[in-house]
Amino acid sequence: MQVSKWLLPFALLSCYTAAFFASVWNGFIDYDSSAFSAIGLHVLKGKALYTEVWDAKPPGVYMLNALALAVFGVSQSSIWILQYLNGIAQIALIYVIVSRLSQNRILPSIAALLFMLILYISPIYQGGNFTEEYANTLLLAGILFSVRFVQNEKQLDLLFTFSLFACATLFKEPYLLSAIPWLIWLIFKKSEKVKLSKKLYSGVIGGLVPYVLLFHVFVVE
Repeated sequence: MQVSKWLLPFALLSCYTAAFFASVWNGFIDYDSSAFSAIGLHVLKGKALYTEVWDAKPPGVYMLNALALAVFGVSQSSIWILQYLNGIAQIALIYVIVSRLSQNRILPSIAALLFMLILYISPIYQGGNFTEEYANTLLLAGILFSVRFVQNEKQLDLLFTFSLFACATLFKEPYLLSAIPWLIWLIFKKSEKVKLSKKLYSGVIGGLVPYVLLFHVFVVE
């Protein structure tokens, strides 16, 4: 019997929704997430990050929390919405990546389900500060564009790959190490083509863009 194209993704979304709301049923966001959202609120009100308000994390999580509070309102529900949407993005990225690598229609849903179980059961993702989760979403997006580049060889995909990998480090520092295996895989897959050296210029530019923007925010301004 042929499985409907949208049945398994819809079931995954339903399971994730149930798991997410079960995890926040106590009515409070976790301690680290609360602290980071409070800093995001100060940033939203014009306080200077790392001078007037400070914590020992990269700036991405504070700025993203500030954006959520600006868009959805000043409430802990806004942080829940941000975390919920981030979870959906991760599951969707896993689904699309596996879909690009396999013609099997069921395998992407199985991979996304296994990822969801890791997200909520493994201690790796139980820190509560969501720096790992946000960084991982950007890492997965970078992996998706690297797969697209290997399959289509479009220079813009390479630019997005490096840019997204660089952005991941703005949420969790060690994610540069997480990106290195994928960069090695990318070079290995295309090492037989001389044109790769020219295309890498796009990658380098894409990787530098987030840091240039960050320098502009914290130094120039």
